[in-house]
Amino acid sequence: MNRAYLFVLLTLAGAFKVSAQQQLSVDSLFRILPDSFPAERLYLHLDKDRYMTGDTVWFKAYFSSGGFPGGFSTGVHVELFNEAGVRVTHKYYPVLGGKVSLGDMELADTLGQGLYTLRAYSDWMSNFDPAFFYHHTFPVYASTVTPPKGRGTKGKDATARPQGGRAAADPGRNAGAGGAAVAASTGAGQPATAQDERVTAPAVDIQFLPEGGDEVQGVLNTIAFRATDRHGLPVDVSGKVVDDVDSTYAIFSAMHDGMGILELIPEKGKHYTAVVQTPLGEKRIALPEPRPDGVVLNTRTTSRGVGFVLRADSASRYLDRPLQVVASLYGQLCFRAKTTLSASNTEISGFIPTDKFVPGIMTLTLFADNGEPLAERVVFIRPTDVRIQATLHADTLSMDPKGYNAWTLQFTDTARCYLSVSVTDADAVTPAENGPNILTGLLLSGDLKGNIYQPAFYFRDDADSTQAMLDLVMRTHGWRRYDWGALETRRFPQIQYQDRNYLSFQGQALTESGRKVVSNTLLTIFLRGSDSTKRLMLAPVDSAGQFTLDGLVFFDTAQAYYQVNKKGWRGTDVQLRLRPDPFFPLGPDVRKGIVFPESGEDTAFVGQGNREADLVAGLRRLQKAKELQEIVIHGRKKTPLEELDERYASGLFSGGEGHNFDLVNDNNMAQSYFDILSFLQGRVAGLQISGAYPNLSAHYRGGTPAFFVDEMNTDENMLESIPVADIAYVKVFEPPFVGATGGGPYGAIAIYTRRGGDQTYNVPGLKRLTLAGYAPIRTFYAPVYDAADTAARAFPDYRTTLDWAPYLFSSARNLQVPVRFYNNDACTRFRIIAEGMDEEGRLLHLEQVVGKKQ
Repeated sequence: MNRAYLFVLLTLAGAFKVSAQQQLSVDSLFRILPDSFPAERLYLHLDKDRYMTGDTVWFKAYFSSGGFPGGFSTGVHVELFNEAGVRVTHKYYPVLGGKVSLGDMELADTLGQGLYTLRAYSDWMSNFDPAFFYHHTFPVYASTVTPPKGRGTKGKDATARPQGGRAAADPGRNAGAGGAAVAASTGAGQPATAQDERVTAPAVDIQFLPEGGDEVQGVLNTIAFRATDRHGLPVDVSGKVVDDVDSTYAIFSAMHDGMGILELIPEKGKHYTAVVQTPLGEKRIALPEPRPDGVVLNTRTTSRGVGFVLRADSASRYLDRPLQVVASLYGQLCFRAKTTLSASNTEISGFIPTDKFVPGIMTLTLFADNGEPLAERVVFIRPTDVRIQATLHADTLSMDPKGYNAWTLQFTDTARCYLSVSVTDADAVTPAENGPNILTGLLLSGDLKGNIYQPAFYFRDDADSTQAMLDLVMRTHGWRRYDWGALETRRFPQIQYQDRNYLSFQGQALTESGRKVVSNTLLTIFLRGSDSTKRLMLAPVDSAGQFTLDGLVFFDTAQAYYQVNKKGWRGTDVQLRLRPDPFFPLGPDVRKGIVFPESGEDTAFVGQGNREADLVAGLRRLQKAKELQEIVIHGRKKTPLEELDERYASGLFSGGEGHNFDLVNDNNMAQSYFDILSFLQGRVAGLQISGAYPNLSAHYRGGTPAFFVDEMNTDENMLESIPVADIAYVKVFEPPFVGATGGGPYGAIAIYTRRGGDQTYNVPGLKRLTLAGYAPIRTFYAPVYDAADTAARAFPDYRTTLDWAPYLFSSARNLQVPVRFYNNDACTRFRIIAEGMDEEGRLLHLEQVVGKKQ
């Protein structure tokens, strides 16, 4: 089914007319904004939402712009931060086809237990507020360590429900012996001081947010509020609004997750106070002072469109002046109309039909005739066909230990769809209740500041009641707000970071001493990557010594040999200094609403993770003992092979176990082979190489060994792309090899590419610079258990992620997408989550749990 989404300019009959004079100003702005400052959105589908130290976070990144798949970036930054906001890891991955990216993030064994945040963004997104980067916070447990007691509580005084195992609201902690402290925010999120200031750190934060931005005297105002504890979790509150003599003007109570609305007509000369009942008692909070004059914008969202009302006082200076209502969606102008209020008509209503619009957040702005923005509001619009229709059914279902499972994703729509599927042990990995997914990530969170508590709740159905609760989120969260005054005077956002055009490096050419600039010349650069990339480049150097290398594609690292083409200069007379990538600190509100799970909440996950960790530790001890039995001290100098092993191998890969081949100091004849498998043929007892180049395959002791390149698990076919001349060291491990997933029942072949001083290629007279490339894209390893393979089946399997398939597609020719995996030894229920986006911008989030109930 095709969706023809239209951005139409609507003229409302009756009170609303289009103004040609105002139209020019609005038109010019909205011609510039979407073309020069388009918004790019990003979401990451993870294999699960909690991990153990030593685990790997697998992800697929989805880009969108304007409500449709893809963006305009060729790379994505992915970072990991600890609880202190310190960046632990940074990787840069290529964007495939302009739409998706694949990658992983290893969690080192040395990481401390706690909350970690995964952040992702493109270079283009770096030009705007980092609050709109992709963020996801998850718990990481230390292996063999029982999770500590959480920082929240599930006490009866807290009415907010926990977010998928995260602690419930905790308004009482740190409140002091005398009671609680309450912090209030008023107006456009500016803090107002509570009367009780006995405690510095607030236990409850309450924000009052007038619709449109400001309260206005003499007219009916709608004011939203949101109450949270110090962790950002919702708190149930109620209360009333009173004046200076305690006369009641409004009564309010939270409608959903600490959010609600109240209505008030502020009178001149009066001051208003909210008397709030919190789980810790009553607090009095002064409401913000209203504007003496203005126009109020009220909205109401329905399944058919957005209705709005303009109100002003009968003595307002904005009467009998042209007013203009403008609506934009993804930066595109989609509605524009003009009206005039008068003393006899101080309230006017209008309606914006949205059935032809793309789903997302729409911004309504009210302008005066002089271009002054009077009010602004965001609303969420959602056509009924936002979801991709798909079903999941089992062709072969087996809950047996290491049982084979075959599933099929069935689609009815013929539009090409980009998919990813994760399969986890449902009893060990329990996702957050109503946690984030691709719908919330691309349609909601990407345009709102701060953490949205249980965002998937607002996409559970299309009921009007759910839409009303989602509208509370729109009223109480910050949004992308244009500085209209700056835009009208052509003070546009400053663009500092353009897309890199794949890999791009900028720097400055200096003399060898680094004190003078080398200018107005040409650099000759020969690039040699660790992935065998070779390229000769010429880079102009400007008057300031600046140069740029772009359009590069290589993985891991590359060596750049360079010289300056300047008469009388030698290659060693110049040095190049690269400009470092910018660093953006992690925002303080990223983790609001998320706390570490309480003790006992993740018992199954931690227990299973510890069993796997204990298994690996035991195998390590066994291997170490085996090595110690073979140690004979001769008091001799280490051989070149031993030194090579120390330089390249680490962890379970290190040591003399196995068959080792030094291609740096010996075996120069190895470079005459087409690939490394051809070289190994006949050199290791029991290792059989069959087939003919380039279709060789290896079998060791009855099965296919695991393959590693620089200790990263890889596919056998990838070995053909590595020239033997670039290989420094090869290790063939006899089975079992504990460094491989599943215990490596058929051993492993580890290949190490040359690095540093072991590079065989050097250019005399040229200096060398190391460039960082894309992070290698690794393949998720899932064991294959043959029914007759007793050796593999005897090895314990406690994986919590059973399968991760990030590169799947559906199309008119392929409406059935297969999902194949093997069970572990303990799982009795599978959780299968499929996510994706099709070419028409529709989204897929399908979650299904199948198996035996515990």
